[in-house]
Amino acid sequence: NKLKAVDIRKQDTTIEVLMTKSGEENNLNWQDFATKCGLSIHSTAEAESENRKPVVVGYDSAGTAFSRVNIPEVEDKELESMVNLQAESRLPLPANQMEIAWRADNEKEGQIAITIAAARRQQVQGFVDKIISFKPTNIFLDCEGIVKVCKEIFSGNAQNAVIINTDSRNTQICLTKKGELINAVALDMGIEDFTGVEAEEQSENIERFVQDTRSIVDLFGIDKSDKLHVFILSDGSDTYNDLASALKYEGLNATAAKPDTKKFNAKSKLTAEDIFEYRLQIGLALMIIETTGKELNLFKNIYKPFAEEKQTHSLYSPKNAGAIAAQVLIIFL
Repeated sequence: NKLKAVDIRKQDTTIEVLMTKSGEENNLNWQDFATKCGLSIHSTAEAESENRKPVVVGYDSAGTAFSRVNIPEVEDKELESMVNLQAESRLPLPANQMEIAWRADNEKEGQIAITIAAARRQQVQGFVDKIISFKPTNIFLDCEGIVKVCKEIFSGNAQNAVIINTDSRNTQICLTKKGELINAVALDMGIEDFTGVEAEEQSENIERFVQDTRSIVDLFGIDKSDKLHVFILSDGSDTYNDLASALKYEGLNATAAKPDTKKFNAKSKLTAEDIFEYRLQIGLALMIIETTGKELNLFKNIYKPFAEEKQTHSLYSPKNAGAIAAQVLIIFL
């Protein structure tokens, strides 16, 4: 577990990585790390400055529950109350102990498909308390950052896809429809379960990984008419190729997706391994640079970014249109 940051600039279709920084293993002190990244602590003036780069923080979504519901087409003013009723019927705790975010798809055959994300308010508030000292511009779910980087950097741009992001000790499995996140599940297995172990143990772990992944894909309840692609984000090493082959043998249309180094300019001097190491941070940075306003925001009732309107205007002002930079911090729990 460690804190990581990137500072990037995107001009047209080319990305320049200005800085990468990684904290010490198991040192999750946000204030110390933010200071090392050049951010001011407890400085309202600096946070409100028009010259301040947007600062984006990623929230570990392992404790977030996702669901998908269909609601009859209604007027916008009625939609929110209907979504809240549907969400509350699925919550494990009373509504006043939960935070909810939702996103609507386009209407089809008189129905609107809704993606709902829910997390315990205590956990969400606890996270805000950790990062409020450097006043980030936005807080995004990490799984949405993974979806973004898969599409933009790993060429995983299929409309309907399962994206597998395997870290050292855990794995995220994200389901997308029309390029947007609609579900995510965490596995307590990671790349360390497939490397540095005896051959027999490795084989058993791969088999369990494949079976767990297959079960999750089935749990997603994907329409068989949807052409589903499975992308496992890869640094190009044999381990990820082996996992993709095992998933394909199980009947999944799996590919080990490597980062496209041509997306980055020469000044960045990044290898495929470097991009893979900071894939989540890059994805979160691209989200703020190319924000749609449709992100699942669990923090809207708890955290109000400082000078939100001013920073949004600055981010999209004509003088910044050619080169926008975003600095991103992310924590793994």
